[in-house]
Amino acid sequence: MVEGIFYLPENGYDNYEVEAVLNTINRELAHKYIITELMIRTLERDRQHTEAFKMKDVMDKLFEQAIRKAKDELLALKNEMGKIGLRKQDEKKLDDTVTVYYFVQRGISDELRYMNYALRNHTMKEIERLLNIK
Repeated sequence: MVEGIFYLPENGYDNYEVEAVLNTINRELAHKYIITELMIRTLERDRQHTEAFKMKDVMDKLFEQAIRKAKDELLALKNEMGKIGLRKQDEKKLDDTVTVYYFVQRGISDELRYMNYALRNHTMKEIERLLNIK
């Protein structure tokens, strides 16, 4: 059993179907990696704007704690991806609305396309989760 995602019966699937399910799991890992990476970039960029805050030291600590937690999550994702031979190869903005991420898994390339506003929304939700904001 793959925790929380799919249940693969021992005799119920042929190789093609199992490979398709594993491909879905790898895409989910890649998606989490992209969003976590964007979350770190966003927090680091926003941290530079804390100079105007009256409670600058408190906000710096909050940002530092969130960035550290996000980097720990990214490291865990990198380790998990490394075990299956999955890595991010490149990232390209096609235009103002679409970004494409290229991943390689043991010599096989794949791409994930995202609308930029969808990336922003996913990143916002993950930052809210990270900071325990409801």
